[in-house]
Amino acid sequence: MKTMLGMVAILIATGCVAQFNSGRWSTAPPPAPPEMPTPDPFMADAKPDLVKTALPGLFAAPSLDTQLFYYEPHERWYRWALNRWYEAFSWDGHWFPPEKLPPEFDRMQPFKL
Repeated sequence: MKTMLGMVAILIATGCVAQFNSGRWSTAPPPAPPEMPTPDPFMADAKPDLVKTALPGLFAAPSLDTQLFYYEPHERWYRWALNRWYEAFSWDGHWFPPEKLPPEFDRMQPFKL
């Protein structure tokens, strides 16, 4: 028992203490997820004109970008950039990866619009 306490004291003193996390031992915290790149906001003087698409509630904004869409039922903007979809509350706003796309987006191929 004294030997075990001595070893623990040495480990504590040298900073070599492992953590018991979720049923397993680890010596370092998990790495942070890589930061996902996001597209830059659009710079324009006015909101782009919207054009109806074949999908209900979905409008395109080709005057600004051929891959920019407004989805009226959710009142959100969607943009295909950097090989994935992004979402924003405003056409010139901060773009972020959506948690879930509207089901209508399953029926379109953004890179062929």
